[in-house]
Amino acid sequence: MSTDQGSRRYSDAEAKAILDQALRHESTRGIEHEDLVAAAREIGIAPEAIERATRELEQQRALEHEEKSAKAVIYAGRRFGLLAHFVTFATVNFLLLAVNFVLGGGYWFFWPLLGWGVGVFLHLISALSRKVSPEELSRELARMRARAERERQRQLREAAKAAARARRSAIARNALDLGAAVESGVASLLANIAGRIQEGVGPIVGEPPRPQGPAAQPFGRAAPGAAQSGQPVRFESPAARAGAASPPRQPVHTESGDPALDDDAELEAMAQAELDARERAEAEQKGRR
Repeated sequence: MSTDQGSRRYSDAEAKAILDQALRHESTRGIEHEDLVAAAREIGIAPEAIERATRELEQQRALEHEEKSAKAVIYAGRRFGLLAHFVTFATVNFLLLAVNFVLGGGYWFFWPLLGWGVGVFLHLISALSRKVSPEELSRELARMRARAERERQRQLREAAKAAARARRSAIARNALDLGAAVESGVASLLANIAGRIQEGVGPIVGEPPRPQGPAAQPFGRAAPGAAQSGQPVRFESPAARAGAASPPRQPVHTESGDPALDDDAELEAMAQAELDARERAEAEQKGRR
């Protein structure tokens, strides 16, 4: 008997029915995806086929859920339409009844009541029906998908706005930090400069070096030994040195006691010496001609 069962073959429909029946009797908790793939591999079904069938099943479930939601929306719309129709029917016919009693002339209000009542009854039957045409279902599905797409776009815009606000906040914080760092650096530099000025330690940071040697004497060269003798410094300009043949002019000694006035007198003396040298040079050139 085991040999007969081992050689027995089943069609796809029979295998499906047997597996369904076995699953119903074996367990009610379902089966894991990995166990399903392993069982399919044991009977010669490729894992790729199981994955493809799983994706198709998930898509089918999503479509069924979508259709179920669309039908629920359609049923709710029908009930709301019936309620609005009934409220309008009752209000209008109550007004007609009041007008009929006020004006008199026989009872005629029940004719519109009867005709309109038939329409409300037919609407009631349609609203309570569970049948949905494919066209109505497709229209509702299209509306639901459009609403879902608009909601998705709104969420994307909100996320983009939130990201932009976060970037602006980060930029503002970085700008504040940078301003605080610059302010702290400037305060430290100014404190350093003030300390050096008060203590007289040396040149201020960033101060250009003072010229040394002959470059520090813009008008000429000091007379030798003048700085060591303690006497007023006499400058000799190049023009004065060029006219060495003429009798040298005596240095100007100022003893006013004001250093600023003494410096001005020295400068005027040097300028006058240069003018005299130019005049003598021009006179010699004219004499040669």
